[in-house]
Amino acid sequence: MPNHLIPADPTIRQRLETMLVERGMFPLQAQAVMDAVIADPASEPMNGRWTDTSSGYPTSLLAVIWISVERHTLAWIDANLPLAWFRPMFTGELNGKDSNA
Repeated sequence: MPNHLIPADPTIRQRLETMLVERGMFPLQAQAVMDAVIADPASEPMNGRWTDTSSGYPTSLLAVIWISVERHTLAWIDANLPLAWFRPMFTGELNGKDSNA
């Protein structure tokens, strides 16, 4: 069954924003998080690649980028919506591990 939230050939940014929305964020919240990820100096190696189609990169790259996305998501939640019901979706609490350890 196709996922209608993800465009047919999403960019890296679109795929990551969709992953955030799938974990409970509203689209504008996901965009704000991705703006912070992209502005982070640690993301400099990705400059010029955020609009590339994600299918052109191995899933392992998205997994590595996701670590930064989770970190920025938790910072965004703590600053803007500390009681967000979806916070555990980014901490590993739901699957018995703490991804921030």
